[in-house]
Amino acid sequence: MLFRSAFPLLSRAEVTLKKDLSIPIKEKKVCEITLTGFGTELKAYACTGGFARSARECLRALRKMVLEEVKRMKEGPDIVVSTVEV
Repeated sequence: MLFRSAFPLLSRAEVTLKKDLSIPIKEKKVCEITLTGFGTELKAYACTGGFARSARECLRALRKMVLEEVKRMKEGPDIVVSTVEV
């Protein structure tokens, strides 16, 4: 429900799971999640010892990003500028 309130026009969600052998540490299982809406794109990346843990970390990071985006969307503009004479 949180994602739907932040992105009523969510157009794409992409999840990539891969094993990255170029990383010198033993945590090589990578999860990348990208959420795309009209005018907004959020990306999260996590690299841990397991795909499930990487996915949880990505979702946790995305949740924070979505909450910030919802907060930003609810705030009004700082300055209202108009070129129309009244």
